[in-house]
Formats: sequence, structure tokens, C-alpha cells
Amino acid sequence: GDKNAAAERAMRLFDLMQKIHHENRSSPIKPDTISFTSMINVLEKSNDPKSTTRVMKLLRRMEELEKGGSDVVRLDAVAFRVALRVLSRFGDAKRAQKVLSWMEELYESGREELKPDEACYNSVIWAHTCNALKSSSQKIGMKQQRNDRGTAASLAAAEQAQELLVHMIQRFRQGETDILPGRSGFNAPPTSAQ
Repeated sequence: GDKNAAAERAMRLFDLMQKIHHENRSSPIKPDTISFTSMINVLEKSNDPKSTTRVMKLLRRMEELEKGGSDVVRLDAVAFRVALRVLSRFGDAKRAQKVLSWMEELYESGREELKPDEACYNSVIWAHTCNALKSSSQKIGMKQQRNDRGTAASLAAAEQAQELLVHMIQRFRQGETDILPGRSGFNAPPTSAQ
């Protein structure tokens, strides 16, 4: 639809910006943290399942530029939070879990500003929930035919979401009062307002 076409145009423009900067380092046109995060945000609005792959590529590119000494690109909590919303929106629990773990590792290595918050955890919980719902709907879609794989996938996704909730509660009890799961962690999808 229109959202997908807009996302494609934005991605082409962003790629052009990167190409111009790569060809001429002194060019005033260069991607920065805000442009990367904006691109991730555009992908959140699209309906294209490929958005999850693109989000991961953008985060990895940000990491490469930061490690390469970029003075204008740095992984930040906003980019991670928006990426997690994209991944949860498409039910990509595996990648969402990977991004959350990446954030936790960076936080534990001294990047205080990358401490995952309640919104980050809720996004991953929602991604697991979407996976469980997908597995259940696939089972129903097969006219109630026996589908042990779908049932097993639903149970595994539910267990992973539960483990994440338990992890959040443990961290809260250890003094991290900003990550106690609220009602949204138990029953609502993450929203762009987070």
C-alpha cells in the first residue's frame, strides 16, 4: 500500500544519503543517529514484513559506524526502542529477544544510557505473544486439524514471554524500580507513544 511505497522511497533516499557520504566524506550530507532512527521509525509504519530484516541491518550499520569512530552516529536507546517496536509489530520474537539482549550487554558494559526500560521489555513480550497467537491461528486455520507443531510453538512463545516477565520482576526486586511490568506488559501491544 501507500505506507510500503513511502517506506521504499524513504529507504532509497536514505541509501542515497549514505552513498553520497561514502563517496565524499567532506559532504555535509551524512547520516546521523537521528536519520537512522527516523528510518527505523518509517519501517515501523510500513506493512512490509521485510522491515524486520532492514531494521537489523540499520542497527548493525549504526554499530559499525560508531565502532569506526563516527562523530554523528551512536547507538542510542531511542533507536533500540523503535527497533523493538518494529520487531514486535511483526511478531519477530527471535530478533526482538536478540536486540534486547544486545541492549542489556551494552548497558552492563557501561553504556548507562542503553538500560532497557519497561517499553523495551514489553515490546519483546508482545513479540512472543504475537508468535503464540500466530501459531494458534495457524492451528485454527487448518480447520482444527491436529497440529502439534503449532501447539508447541504457542507454548514455547508463551513460556518465553513468561520468562521475560519473571526477569523483569526479579530486576525490579533488585532495585530497578523503572522496569516493573505494568498492565501493558501483561496484555497490550506496544504503541508508538512509548
